[in-house]
Amino acid sequence: MITSKDNPIIKLARALGRYKKIRYEEQLFILENKHFIEEWIQTNPLAIKTILYTNTNKPRNIPANIEGIEIDPKLLSQISTLKNNPGIVAIVKMNKIPPTFKNQYKTILLLQAINKPSNIGAIIRNAVAFNCKAIILSKNCADCYHPEAIRAAAGTIHHINIYYLDQNISFEQLKNYTFFYLDPKASTTLTNKKPNKKECYILGSEMGFDSSLEPILQDATALRIDQSNNVESLNVAVTSGILLHSINE
Repeated sequence: MITSKDNPIIKLARALGRYKKIRYEEQLFILENKHFIEEWIQTNPLAIKTILYTNTNKPRNIPANIEGIEIDPKLLSQISTLKNNPGIVAIVKMNKIPPTFKNQYKTILLLQAINKPSNIGAIIRNAVAFNCKAIILSKNCADCYHPEAIRAAAGTIHHINIYYLDQNISFEQLKNYTFFYLDPKASTTLTNKKPNKKECYILGSEMGFDSSLEPILQDATALRIDQSNNVESLNVAVTSGILLHSINE
């Protein structure tokens, strides 16, 4: 059992929960939910590097490839980003680098300037639920591996390919896609949109889109989700769920 806060594994786990730089340098993140950890043991065991648990929270059937270590409950409190200590934390490998982009996806979400990790995670969960296979994140989006994003994604992040604009995908590679964005004042409703072979939906913050998207916004079509006049706009994660459900029908 580990009892020292200076143990290298404890220090790593603590840093992964707090620092984006460390997550990307190590290509690791933390998962803080016993149910999701046990689910990943069954469905994606090769992604889990280490499981740290207190004496009453050891998960069932830890395979040989996963390092399972009991630690002092006080250390779990130092590692966890939750107010209530979950009693278990897994150190997990980030998704593999997505396959080379060759227009292989019918539907893509492009997220721009979404700065709340919980919204990013909820959008990922919606995308997986409605069979969207790829998401593109702009530079100024929150980290999809932030603990809040991982919790909101509810263990689904390994089911989707994540691209980063200007890192492993460019606007030029999206030239065969028809672009749409959501606007409550648009003349065309989401339900009346005509289908296209390749579609990319742009979702942003309530502050609007920045100038970096001008190359594609010029040819993008605005779509409206019918809603009560008593509400000016919908949360971006809610919007993504309605959008993806509609186009998945």
